[in-house]
Amino acid sequence: MWGSVALSFAGIGFLVSLVGVVVFRLGDWGPAPPELLRPFAAFAAVVVLLLGVGLWTRLRPRNFVTVDTAAGTATFVRKGTVRRQVSISEVGPLRHALEKRRVRSGETDRIAVFHVARSEPFPELLICDSEDELATRRAIESRAKAWGIPYVKPTGERRSPEDLDVPAFQRMGADETVTTALPSPPDSKLEVAWKDEGYEISTSYRPAIDRTRILLTLLVFPLVVGWILRELLLDAFRPATPAPLRLLAAAVVVLSLVPGLWLAAKTWRRSARPPVIRVSAQGVRFRGTTLPLRSIEEVERVAGGVARLVTDERIVEIDSDFCEPSERGWLHHELRRLVVEVGQRSPVP
Repeated sequence: MWGSVALSFAGIGFLVSLVGVVVFRLGDWGPAPPELLRPFAAFAAVVVLLLGVGLWTRLRPRNFVTVDTAAGTATFVRKGTVRRQVSISEVGPLRHALEKRRVRSGETDRIAVFHVARSEPFPELLICDSEDELATRRAIESRAKAWGIPYVKPTGERRSPEDLDVPAFQRMGADETVTTALPSPPDSKLEVAWKDEGYEISTSYRPAIDRTRILLTLLVFPLVVGWILRELLLDAFRPATPAPLRLLAAAVVVLSLVPGLWLAAKTWRRSARPPVIRVSAQGVRFRGTTLPLRSIEEVERVAGGVARLVTDERIVEIDSDFCEPSERGWLHHELRRLVVEVGQRSPVP
């Protein structure tokens, strides 16, 4: 980065110098006075210095790793010198880790979670570093498959390269702990039924309604907006106020109510129309999103929730408000079991 900046400033300085010389020559002002030569020489020296710094930064020997899959070797180079050469198998396993970092966001800082993929034995071999979990997953899985080395998930689960990009129903089909049905919890509010060539998991659980949060959201946003735009709103009630200004004030008031109304509507919809999980040959459908069975690679437990369905393109999470906390473990197991059962016995598109 800094090398590019230095080269950019050096280029600008060179152009300024060239324009100055051309203008001076076209003006036919005779020889340059000594008092002008000194600042010009100092300016030229700065340009040359920036050029040198930029070239040195960009062209200096760097630290990097080259992986030769044909030869089966990984070569670690530091400052232009080969430090070590190992077989690709020694690079593994590749680990997917989570790192919290403070990053700049506008005028303030925020704590962001980065998904980092690197070699476990050689941490200097960085594969991907992103806030996008799926981008990191795709990068680390492609390297693990190409290099034939294991991949360790953030949960600590180890995956062999042969298991990557394999649908969950194929990978877990021979696992009796997954395919064995467990008895439902006592007094369960969950129901699993066969309907229209697929399984439906429904719930009669009603999460508690946080009326305080809804009320505060309905009140706080309008009060904050009203305080910030108080002059505009007060002018809107005056008789001589133009109609467009009154409409603008009315729109501001309505928009300030949207967060509270949205939260209230979402809470009412969850209570009046509980969600349903549908597992069929077409895929797993939840809250308007359908994931094809062949694309589902993971059915993972998630902290504070029930489970999440992971594909290469997206992640769908079954929220914690779907069932009682005591039922989450059973529902995760049942969801995995149904995905495996439907995937193995039905022609999956």
